[in-house]
Amino acid sequence: MSRSVVVVGTGIVGSAIAAHLTTQGYDVSTVEQFAPGHQRGSSHGDSRLFRRIPFEGDLYTRLAGQALKGWRAWNQAAGTELLHVTGGLDMSVPGGNIAGDSRRYAREQSVPHEVITGAEVNARYPIYNVPSDWLTCFQSSSGVIYPDRTLAYLRETATRHGGEFHWNTPVYAMNEHPNGVDVETSKGRISADYAIIASGAWLCHLLPDADIPARTIRNVLCWFTPSHPAFETMPIFLAETGTHTFYGMPTSDGRLKVAIHGHFGELTDPEHETSPVMAADTDPISEFVETHFSDVAPEPVETVTCLYTELPETEFLIDFAPSRNRILVFSPCSGHGFKYAPTFGDMAKAMIETGKAPFPEQFSFDALASRQRADRQ
Repeated sequence: MSRSVVVVGTGIVGSAIAAHLTTQGYDVSTVEQFAPGHQRGSSHGDSRLFRRIPFEGDLYTRLAGQALKGWRAWNQAAGTELLHVTGGLDMSVPGGNIAGDSRRYAREQSVPHEVITGAEVNARYPIYNVPSDWLTCFQSSSGVIYPDRTLAYLRETATRHGGEFHWNTPVYAMNEHPNGVDVETSKGRISADYAIIASGAWLCHLLPDADIPARTIRNVLCWFTPSHPAFETMPIFLAETGTHTFYGMPTSDGRLKVAIHGHFGELTDPEHETSPVMAADTDPISEFVETHFSDVAPEPVETVTCLYTELPETEFLIDFAPSRNRILVFSPCSGHGFKYAPTFGDMAKAMIETGKAPFPEQFSFDALASRQRADRQ
């Protein structure tokens, strides 16, 4: 008899898990409080970064290697590019950390890379105009992920293998019992052997007794119009300027997308629409574009807000809910979690079949509590 699972949330995490479990013979129902294509999270849009050498740490670099294999498999199965490899630049001002951390993780794990100066960046990719003394770690397997295209592929895969999607269906409660989990929704109860929470900013609402220190940040994304002939071959970038950390990428429609990582740390309530984009949001991004790129108009042609959901130290939380063994929590933090999507289905399957969480030393509730205690000392 196949196991049954309710997945709460249809962002990249929930959709990836649903697609994988259905292909493995699981009976999967996925529940989403909003309509398809909504923008009340961080999985929508035309582009996300895939950084093969994440500066967030050793474990994330190992997972990125696994994810790259998964993206290549998804590209082949989808018959189109879900990940477009462009190469990637991690750049830092003198005294910065990001480029050096990326270089260190690459060396430790034997990931091919180059260490070059800002002057060499400008010579290779003349759309860039970065200071000559910036340190840069270049990795050839980084690139651009196409979120909307990826989500469509994953949901089609899940549906084709018998999965069901319940849209516009808020979840009110989750009750575990010896034989499974009852998920109470606006349209009635859904019972299953297991439930997986992949609800992003709404994690704390679904597990109010877990005291999870997640915070939701309002992030602003900007698109610009390039006219430089080298635009189409430019690599993605992460740039630590000493004031902010900017990131950006070429999009499939010929624009340059740029944002500040975490923006200004402005907390927001996911239950309410975020405040509109103002000049104060976009001016620092426009200034960065005008200063560090050639032939890119510095006025954004489009702006959008999204929600970053973060835990302390931006670590992931992938574990069984406290005092439960049938409710799984998947909270890969926004801002760097999307790239690992191909690994989440295997993790969920292994958790269900073994009863053990992956990487408990870093991604568990116990590890989270330990970090909180250390921060208070």
